[in-house]
Amino acid sequence: MSETTARPGRGRRIAVILLLIFACVLAPLSVIAVWTRNTLLDTNQYVDTVSPLAKNPAIIDAAATNITNSLVSSTNVEARVKKALPPKADFVAPAVARSLQTVVHDLAVRVLSSDQFQTLWDRANRRAHDQVEAVLTGNSGRAITTKSGEVAVNLGPVVDRVKQRLEGLGINVFSDSSSERVSPRFVLFQSDDLKSAQSAVDLLQKLAIVLPILMLACFAGAIVLSPNRRRTTLRAGLAFAFSMLVLLTLFNLGRAAYLNAVTSPDLPRDAAAAAYDQLLSFLRLAGRSLLALGVVVAIGAWLAGPSHGAARVRSLVRGGEGTKLATEGFAGWVARSRTGLRITFVALGALVLVTRSHPKPVTVLIITLLVLAAIALTELLSRTSSEPAGST
Repeated sequence: MSETTARPGRGRRIAVILLLIFACVLAPLSVIAVWTRNTLLDTNQYVDTVSPLAKNPAIIDAAATNITNSLVSSTNVEARVKKALPPKADFVAPAVARSLQTVVHDLAVRVLSSDQFQTLWDRANRRAHDQVEAVLTGNSGRAITTKSGEVAVNLGPVVDRVKQRLEGLGINVFSDSSSERVSPRFVLFQSDDLKSAQSAVDLLQKLAIVLPILMLACFAGAIVLSPNRRRTTLRAGLAFAFSMLVLLTLFNLGRAAYLNAVTSPDLPRDAAAAAYDQLLSFLRLAGRSLLALGVVVAIGAWLAGPSHGAARVRSLVRGGEGTKLATEGFAGWVARSRTGLRITFVALGALVLVTRSHPKPVTVLIITLLVLAAIALTELLSRTSSEPAGST
């Protein structure tokens, strides 16, 4: 379609603009909805997502401190040390108690760093996922209770292993402390505001399939209605990328606010940050991938345009001075259908990225390259011979 197409009616222009705006509003909502359903509210995916935290040094140190404090607080260590020492040596009891606390912490770190803890962590988080559902959906029908929107992992089994290590060293001062009585809990996530989002979460999980389809339909409708489809495709790509940029920016701003709210002696800032970043890792990856896809679409639409720069790039790719659209055979069909083909390729790529639970970086790269290659191939097939740059 020529860039000099007659100016469309006002109503048609407004419809195109509104569809693009609506699509850009739906884009981040679609990403969040799919992530909510496939990660937060799916037990297996949730466990897989937080599983790497078992190897995170900040999480290990915070959990070890939690276990140490729980054991020490459950036993009057200093009093028991004084009782075991001769009366004239009881003045060293405070120093011995502090040394014991250091030993307990170091042993806890060793246990938490072992391969066995990975299994315990995954099992504990599988049980803790009931708390996630209770906090986010308000469904606590399985005797699950939450406190201030907390999602906590029970570290009782780790306490038993630490005690075994201590007894192996001849330290029996904690022999009366059972894991059931100590019952250390490591708060992984906490926010009073999570409960207020229950209605939104319920709606998002119900619309996790509808929103992406509606978003793509709005983009497609805007392009179909537009008298200059190539330019609208370019603007749609840029607008889509911008919506993902806004989403990623909000996550970064929310991160700082969240960490300021939850940081405490029981949940150090670096541990809270590790948990936040890990839980949102796939959400951020999806946002970045879709941002890149939007930029790729915009570049593809620009390359298909009549500007001197785009024509020069096409000429360099084909090795000639310029090209014109084919009119016959398969190349002619591609030339006449290239707008629809571009929409199809982009829609398929976006749909795959949005609907996949956890697209890996390699998957994202492959899909992006395939979309770009398909758009480039469409452009190459639709042009045949030299002509001055001007039509598209």
